[in-house]
Amino acid sequence: MKIVLTGFMGSGKTSVGQELSRRLGYPLLDTDLLIEEKEGMPISLIFKKKGEDYFRSVERLVVEDVSKQDRTVIATGGGIVKDKRNVENLSQRGIIVWLKTDPEVILRRTMSEGGKRPLLDVKEPLIEINRLLAEREPLYEQADIVVDTSFIAPGEAAQEIIEMLALESEVTVSLKERSYSILIGRKTLNKLGVRVKEFRPSKVAVITNPTVWAFYGDACARALKEHSMKPLVVTVPDGEEYKELLWVSNIYSELLKARFDRSSILIALGGGVIGDMAGFVAATYMRGIRYIQVPTTLLA
Repeated sequence: MKIVLTGFMGSGKTSVGQELSRRLGYPLLDTDLLIEEKEGMPISLIFKKKGEDYFRSVERLVVEDVSKQDRTVIATGGGIVKDKRNVENLSQRGIIVWLKTDPEVILRRTMSEGGKRPLLDVKEPLIEINRLLAEREPLYEQADIVVDTSFIAPGEAAQEIIEMLALESEVTVSLKERSYSILIGRKTLNKLGVRVKEFRPSKVAVITNPTVWAFYGDACARALKEHSMKPLVVTVPDGEEYKELLWVSNIYSELLKARFDRSSILIALGGGVIGDMAGFVAATYMRGIRYIQVPTTLLA
């Protein structure tokens, strides 16, 4: 998984990224620094000598490159969301976090840097900040989660992101191209929506049984709804004796009726029987689709 930090200049993307990198052990990739290394000059000079259009073209190439990385923190430039291709690349197996900051705080932070920001080299920088924010906010709002960094330290913002993403403990099962992560922590079910959204599924189905759904259904549905996902819920009777092809066939039928395709995703919510059946269905439906195990028993 990638954590992608977006937001206006002065919102703390680099400093929050450094904190996340330190706490999670993920490398930090700063697109602005990578552009400066690539061009051999600071961004202010790139703007002055070659113009914004040239800068954006280089930025696009850098974003395309860093988007291929996994288990990284990516701090992006403030205008990166203006290009739809950047957002599409960064969102592939990535959680996009908008660091939202008040205009007055942005002005104070950027002015304390000694006037390094070329877009604010104007007579009334606060007016320009408000203008640019009004233009970009609808684009920033596409983020998966939002953290207001106006009046908190970078460490506090990093901790808030870690808690929102349920990153208390992550174990990677290394199987080369079949590698996957196991998340272990408290209230991880509440973060199911944001973690499923990481895969950008076209549709979501929850495979479960009536007993488990009675206990965890509300929390599961609410977590998905928070991220605009309304799951198809397919239930199988509770018990080992129902782990048979008749009920597997029933799951296939429900998925076909709902027009699930290879970009859809299954969630196995339950014990060993549900995990086995959902895994078998995921491996065989349309020659294989993605699925997530949400175990509710120690055996599962």
